Amino acid sequence: MNKPADFLEWTGDAKMLEFNNKTLSKFPFSLAFQIAALLHNGLLNPIDIRAFCDIIDRRAKFNTHSSDELADLVAHFAQHIPTWTLPILKTTTLEQRFQKFEEEFWRTRGNFSETLRPGWFWGYRVTVTPTTMKLEGRTHEQSNGIIRRFSYQSDRFLRVNFTDEERLQMRWDRDVDGETFVKERIGRILGYGLDIAGRHYDFLGYSNSGLREHSMWFISSFRDRAGKLQTAETIRAYILDVSLQTSGNAEEEFILIRQPAKFGARLAQAFSTTEPAIELTADEIEYRPDIKVERPNGTDSDTLVTPGEFTDGYGCMSLRVAEEIWRALNPDVEELPEPAPGAYQIRIGGAKGVLGINPDLKGRKIVLHKSMVKFKSTDYGLHIANKFDHPLHLFLNRWDLRGYRDEE
Repeated sequence: MNKPADFLEWTGDAKMLEFNNKTLSKFPFSLAFQIAALLHNGLLNPIDIRAFCDIIDRRAKFNTHSSDELADLVAHFAQHIPTWTLPILKTTTLEQRFQKFEEEFWRTRGNFSETLRPGWFWGYRVTVTPTTMKLEGRTHEQSNGIIRRFSYQSDRFLRVNFTDEERLQMRWDRDVDGETFVKERIGRILGYGLDIAGRHYDFLGYSNSGLREHSMWFISSFRDRAGKLQTAETIRAYILDVSLQTSGNAEEEFILIRQPAKFGARLAQAFSTTEPAIELTADEIEYRPDIKVERPNGTDSDTLVTPGEFTDGYGCMSLRVAEEIWRALNPDVEELPEPAPGAYQIRIGGAKGVLGINPDLKGRKIVLHKSMVKFKSTDYGLHIANKFDHPLHLFLNRWDLRGYRDEE
């Protein structure tokens, strides 16, 4: 009979680290993650999880199913655990319950397929609350440019969300020492990483939309196909190569190295959810200054005017590029859908914004205005964040509404 003290001993940091590094690390990650989820999600206690690891270890050695199929089995088994009643728990062992479920699972389960459409991947997620960590996955998610670059190691990328205990966005509470909580709970994970399913993950970056939802990307170091060790530092350096930013007016261009928030925002471009489109070359990209228009400083017609960027965040592309993008976004159809988009929201290297069709551009060409280029890059892969093939709804903000009331 297990005593409460046994469980308390097994929930300590040292025991959990040992369980992660020694027990879970011997399993393939997809399987180890599902086992870890049973513990972190409170479905099996620390004592039972040790017995379950022995059960799965025997299955992995003598089973004809792949590790991903076994991971799928454990994930479905997790959904079955809450249905156990007290009589079932008293009259059967954990292995008996698992074996009964396993027989039914393999008998009724269909074909196991990992086929995903281009631009999607199997993702894993950890939700960090003030007192716990909840594991979810694997689920199919839309990828970004960085994950697609290392698609063969996509499980090395982990999405981490910070929420309250109800999985709602954390709010400032005057009854809680918020500064200490952020430093100790969130800051510790961001600074030192976390250990999950036999791996150590370090903070990598975030997208701007993800930051608003307190969602970050973490990475477990790996070697790429060329044998180079890829870490959080090397990937950030790949996204924003400091050596490229020092040419020209370095004081103006790279002052953001001393502005962590702005620096993070620039890196965030690479983590925006996008679809892969086409690869361009350096000579197919033209850089132009923005078109400026004069606008008054105030309502008085005699006041001075200042130039405004008429093309702020806007560039253009040739008809050929637009057609190639539309074809890339619809790889499995013979006849492309109509109407084709007239504009795309894009990411390309250190540039972001919207590209519209310019019929005067010939061949394979895009034009990026200065306002679109946030930092220099040698990555010429064009990624699509959104497409515009029909008019969108316009929403007025409070300043627009105030202006209309003033006119009345």
